Amino acid sequence: MMVPASVRRTMLRDEFAASITDLNAAMKGVNISKRQRAHTLASEHIEVLEEVLESAKRKFKRVVGKAVSTKKQAEELWEASHDAVMNEYLEKALKGGELVEMELDMPQFVSDESATDSLHSLEANSPPKCSP
Repeated sequence: MMVPASVRRTMLRDEFAASITDLNAAMKGVNISKRQRAHTLASEHIEVLEEVLESAKRKFKRVVGKAVSTKKQAEELWEASHDAVMNEYLEKALKGGELVEMELDMPQFVSDESATDSLHSLEANSPPKCSP
């Protein structure tokens, strides 16, 4: 049995104490869903064509070489991640009012003579190499 919209609205308002704004918001959501379903049904025959077109674009980019390699994407993601972490660290350090010193294992720049001397001392102290 179908209930007319006016009777349905009156029942919801009087018996269930639903506000008019709630009813209007619910109707708006229903209408949006109806439009989306109608759009999906109308564009169903075009969907196959869009998939074929997207596949052709990917293949064309791969052949021409304009596509970004996954290795390059991975490098960009690591750089972005590193930048984000460093920014977060600096923001926390600046908010705290003091900058915490970090020990970094970075090589020290030395003169050529001392580098050569330390290299020779390492070679002299290293164990003999085994030949296969």
